[in-house]
Amino acid sequence: SETWEGERKEARSYNPEMYKLTRHAQVRAQQRGIRQQIIAVILVHGDLQLHAGKGLISIQITKRGLKKLLEAEVPAAVREKAAGIILLLDPVTETVVTVMHDVGREGRRYRRQFETRSRKLH
Repeated sequence: SETWEGERKEARSYNPEMYKLTRHAQVRAQQRGIRQQIIAVILVHGDLQLHAGKGLISIQITKRGLKKLLEAEVPAAVREKAAGIILLLDPVTETVVTVMHDVGREGRRYRRQFETRSRKLH
């Protein structure tokens, strides 16, 4: 099993069909205008994954990742909407816990890896 030592986790792709949204994530996505299609794109193409505490992982698409979406011929409207969205995932229960825009105080918290306590993941 892996341990987190405050380091960036190697990017990997998540299967959007396996990940379910919690009720909280569904409500937040609706309130924040984030569609299911955008969540699926981030799960598949998210290239910045950081430990977010309590066993959660934050995932988002970087500028470099957006260029890869262009190469993959993802429509411009989808790329624009996926930019600046952060998902918080629970890899143990395979759920999307919440979704948010990468702005303001909340979003800023998930842009960089901050020191966290070591925690073993299953």
